[in-house]
Amino acid sequence: MDQLLKFMNFGCIDNKLYWRMPSTQGDSQYEIQWRKDHPSAWRFRKVGDIFWKLSSSEYLVKNLEREPIDLAEFESKVKHSVLQQVSFADRILRDAWESFGRETVEQAVWENQKFMEALEEAVQRLTKTEVKAEPRKRLTLVKS
Repeated sequence: MDQLLKFMNFGCIDNKLYWRMPSTQGDSQYEIQWRKDHPSAWRFRKVGDIFWKLSSSEYLVKNLEREPIDLAEFESKVKHSVLQQVSFADRILRDAWESFGRETVEQAVWENQKFMEALEEAVQRLTKTEVKAEPRKRLTLVKS
């Protein structure tokens, strides 16, 4: 589930996704929503409740375990939603091949991949390198 949640933050085309889940007892329903643009990307509640419970991706599974929700079923629904996004992206790619030519599109994809790799390397270098403050240079007065 963790890998799926990480993929959503980067790979989803939609900014919001919504699921309705039956409770494990079958006597109620839960709403679960993912919002890409929100600091607490996840929120959930029992249908009919006024207030949402907020969660980050990091703590989502832990938070949902407290509710009577079948997590395996929820993971399956999320996976299905993500794979729909992937299928849509594939369709966009195939349409681009027809519109611009396969070679042009593949070149653009390759250039973007190289840019992303360089960006990742730069971020890793910047976050791993400790910035050491150089000692201040002092001016010395010299009498002549």
